[in-house]
Amino acid sequence: MEHPRGLVSFGDSMINVDSAANASATTSATTDVIAAPSGGKSVVLTSLTITNATASADYVEIYAGSTLLLARVAVAAASTRDIPCGRGILIAPSTAVRFKAITGGSTIYVSATYTLR
Repeated sequence: MEHPRGLVSFGDSMINVDSAANASATTSATTDVIAAPSGGKSVVLTSLTITNATASADYVEIYAGSTLLLARVAVAAASTRDIPCGRGILIAPSTAVRFKAITGGSTIYVSATYTLR
């Protein structure tokens, strides 16, 4: 079902997409895109955009804390990959959303839209 811009379905309710976050990395270390929220709140991830700014293809993994969410997302050289998250992916309370470039030789940018619940 189509929804007005800025709204996503979550179960039987609608939620506003009210936040965006960005991060970049040039190593294979795990990097936070969305810091762990305080107060026992959960992130509802609504979309990801992954950009590879180098001349070599790479793979990216997305994590909720240390739990793998998306394995080996291919990102071609000098390109962008959009990943819609449908009704949203509910992340466990107080858990960061992270990414890791597999080869670590690329400059990778990750942007995320989300709301807190």
